Amino acid sequence: MTFVATFRNLFIRLSIPILCIEGILGDEQEYRLTRYLMANYDPSVRPAKNSTEALSVVFGLSLHSIIAVDEKNQILTTNCWLTQIWTDAHLTWNATDFGGIHVNRVPFQRAWKPDTVLYKKTIDPFPESFALHLPFLAPAWV
Repeated sequence: MTFVATFRNLFIRLSIPILCIEGILGDEQEYRLTRYLMANYDPSVRPAKNSTEALSVVFGLSLHSIIAVDEKNQILTTNCWLTQIWTDAHLTWNATDFGGIHVNRVPFQRAWKPDTVLYKKTIDPFPESFALHLPFLAPAWV
């Protein structure tokens, strides 16, 4: 075994524990942030700052492909991406308190979602799996 191969093997063995320690600290900050945000969070409550104010939801639909057209039955099968953007006043934090984390992702089941209804759909019930994760930004980025 040459000196270069020995040095490379030693470097890899020494650097793996350091990388693991940094990963644990990063995950700990994210864990603390998620626990802080979800401690008293209720996804059934509309996330407005004031209950008398309207909550603006920006709605977008991107058509990615037309899968099939049934002219006789007037059915168009498509592949679309639905985008909904809103500010959740109940999911705010100071990024300096959580290791500088500005973005946190929460599973969609745990967060409030707008009541979006698709009329004249051929799939019933419409699958809720279209939203996988919701990214939340620290207030400084909003």
